[in-house]
Amino acid sequence: MPLLISKNFIIEKSELVYLSIVSSTLILFSTENYFHFPYALMSILGFLMLFRDTLRRNIWNFKIFFLLFFSIWAPMVVATLFSPSIERSFEKTISYLHFLPSTYFLIKVGMKTNLRKILSYLTLVFFVFLLFDSIVQYFLGQNLLGQPLVDDKITSIFYPKQRLGIILVLFCPVVISLLLGLRSSRTKNVLSFILCFSFIMVLALTLKRSAWMMMSYLFILIIIFNFNLIRAFFSWKQCVAIIILVGSMSLVIGSNNNLRGLFDKSVGLFSANEIELNRASNGRYDLWKTGLNIVKENTLFGVGPRVYRDVYREYASPHDFWINRYGAVQTHPHLFLIEILCETGLFGFLLFVFVNVKLIKYYRKYSDPWLLSGIVAAFPLNLHLAFYGSYWASVLWFFLGIGLGRVLSKNNSENKLVQCKTNVVN
Repeated sequence: MPLLISKNFIIEKSELVYLSIVSSTLILFSTENYFHFPYALMSILGFLMLFRDTLRRNIWNFKIFFLLFFSIWAPMVVATLFSPSIERSFEKTISYLHFLPSTYFLIKVGMKTNLRKILSYLTLVFFVFLLFDSIVQYFLGQNLLGQPLVDDKITSIFYPKQRLGIILVLFCPVVISLLLGLRSSRTKNVLSFILCFSFIMVLALTLKRSAWMMMSYLFILIIIFNFNLIRAFFSWKQCVAIIILVGSMSLVIGSNNNLRGLFDKSVGLFSANEIELNRASNGRYDLWKTGLNIVKENTLFGVGPRVYRDVYREYASPHDFWINRYGAVQTHPHLFLIEILCETGLFGFLLFVFVNVKLIKYYRKYSDPWLLSGIVAAFPLNLHLAFYGSYWASVLWFFLGIGLGRVLSKNNSENKLVQCKTNVVN
């Protein structure tokens, strides 16, 4: 018997269970490891769905997903065969396979319109909570859970990890799409302005340049693919709102010493001096330089996923920032492009480009906000987490799964329509 949520939402009880699992995964991304539990459930359910659809011969309808997934996974397999640390590489490559059934499960959820809508509203609620919790943490010194600031940086419930900014950016397309879909009113406009101002302020005060870069990438994609819509929507009221936003944010930046200091420090990124570059990039310059040295010697297939740390000392310079200061190395180069190049080589890089091109093509056609979040999660210049790491891979395939659900449902509907017209003509 269907369970009535409201006039617009009717879902089955089994679907309510699916929604609970997906929602808990989304929320538990704020933790270090707890999100793995609902992810394991999604993998089990996804495997059962895969098995069932294989028996029913429906699996071919999901060929787009398999093409994208194996474009990421195949270079990992090849790189493992040539890896100097085959055990670590093999472990990561095999464990990465669990994203196949879990993403299949998320696609199934994403194909159901009502579940997508409810999940979007839950994302909005979580987004608002994170902003409120962050503002409380900034002004009171601790958030609603009593967690303090970390070096004067806002973390909200992601404490002590500094992942708030990059996750908020991924929520943005879903929140914006939801707000644009609401009926226009003065109340909606005021609340949207408050939400936008709060988001920009919190994003700035996370002091995470990687989040700022991701937001810039998102902003560019939105302008490129929605230019006509934005132009039609723009009016003098929006101009005034933007002026107020820019003026307010200038005051926030001007009154925050840490934020001003970070901007001043970032100027060093344009320096030709290696010491200045290292200081401005928090030591990332040496990570990138060592990564490129690895690429030179392992151009085609790389050294294997997550093996960067194992070969780092072999390719690092004698004056390496991390070895000389800390006597240790980082686990990844803190830049997706270099990570992919040195761990899966040119083969992995070309297929990564292929995946991004296909995703952007699908977004251009279907304008799905979840898919756009997935595209931003695959931002080639991401400076924060590892592309092949379990946390960010989980985040990436989570958003891609929901987004591809709509793409596949629309694509399959179009194919059926073409087939019906062909049958009628014949």
